[in-house]
Amino acid sequence: MDNTTTQTTRLEVQLKESATRLIQQAEQMEISTQEAAQEASAFFIRCASMLKRIKEYWKDTRENAHKTWKGICDKEAAMSKIPAEARKIIENKLRDYRDEQRRIAEKEQRKAEEARQREEDKRKAAEMKKAERAMDKGDLEKAEEHMHAAEDTFVPPSYIQPNIDKTARTADGALTGVKDLSIEVVSLREVAQGIVDGKLPDHIIEVRLGAVKTWAKGNGIKSLRAHGLLIQEFERFSARAAKTAE
Repeated sequence: MDNTTTQTTRLEVQLKESATRLIQQAEQMEISTQEAAQEASAFFIRCASMLKRIKEYWKDTRENAHKTWKGICDKEAAMSKIPAEARKIIENKLRDYRDEQRRIAEKEQRKAEEARQREEDKRKAAEMKKAERAMDKGDLEKAEEHMHAAEDTFVPPSYIQPNIDKTARTADGALTGVKDLSIEVVSLREVAQGIVDGKLPDHIIEVRLGAVKTWAKGNGIKSLRAHGLLIQEFERFSARAAKTAE
């Protein structure tokens, strides 16, 4: 470990110890007089100064790490675009093929159903003719038997499956086609009304509190309980730490 690394590590330890002491001091501090409040204000500023020192200490390391990370991410993204584009091309072709196979299967299914219905009608007609002949012969029992047979005639349907595999397996892995949903919001007002009416669940939306705060401040709102919002003004503290000597 060289001297620069040793000094850096020592400074890091010192900063952490100083920050830890601030916690201990804050827990011991009591504010019951104006003088104590002034001391607390000074302590608050020291905390802000410590935060600034910590940020400055890590600034170069953070920026260098970010540059390295950003460079790696950019290279990864650029390289990933190539197989991703190839995957998109083949995905569209696969989807077109599978859709076409489903259309063919649906067409064959309609033909099969028409043929099934014709056969069922043919068998019913045959039973009804037998019932008529039995009636002509005065055999009511036989006629009734054939009429019931006509009513009960049923030709079971055949189901045509599309010529597609749900899952394709290779030595490299498996590809499965799944049904998904494409969703876009065309009217936020209608979505909100759907939630009000109980037709949509309320967890599908997220309120941007930062935008609400900007709107409230812009309209001079300090207290409000309406429209599902509870806005209350409170005091928070802001400190500017003095510039550290170079």
